[in-house]
Amino acid sequence: FREDYLRILRMLRFAARFAFTIDLATWEAAKSNVAGLEHLSAERVRDEWFKGLATAVRPSELVRLWTNMGAVEQWLREVSGARCVGTDVAAALDRFPAKDPVLMTAYLSSDPVATLTRLRSTNADIERGRRIAEHREHRPDPASPAAVRRWMAAAGPVVDDLVAIARAEGRGEPLAKAVAAVRESGAPLAVGDLAIDGKELMKAGIPE
Repeated sequence: FREDYLRILRMLRFAARFAFTIDLATWEAAKSNVAGLEHLSAERVRDEWFKGLATAVRPSELVRLWTNMGAVEQWLREVSGARCVGTDVAAALDRFPAKDPVLMTAYLSSDPVATLTRLRSTNADIERGRRIAEHREHRPDPASPAAVRRWMAAAGPVVDDLVAIARAEGRGEPLAKAVAAVRESGAPLAVGDLAIDGKELMKAGIPE
């Protein structure tokens, strides 16, 4: 492992992907070299983490392995092992319909912006994580179309991410149906959605 500390993370990825148990001697050898992970570039760590989440039979198993190895503490400090291993959060993680590593990382992290920034993610992914964190605790009443429209307007491009989280947690179907109904209705969510442009507003005597 000393020749390339990334082999530790690659081992964990393969174990989660192929559901095999790592030999005790190999595990101990990797763990004795885990401090070397801090010398890896953020991009290489990010790639292994993202690939691991996307290919694991159960993503929660990858989280468990990273936590027990000490990799979470070094690179994913906002992802609490106590919160994410053997809990409802872990169960929800395994129910995500698509293994989207950015979405899953944002879901696991108490501060997605900090986590994704440390991993040198793209600005678009960091902004996505910020929006998810901002809106994930505030879900509208699915029975109120007006509340759902306001929520969708505020959440913007992460509406589907938030619905996926709600579904993974086992309480997303009413919200998913409400979102679909708003979209089918064609109701505008922002000024840009209005079927009228600035010239038409001026003709009607309404300032832009």
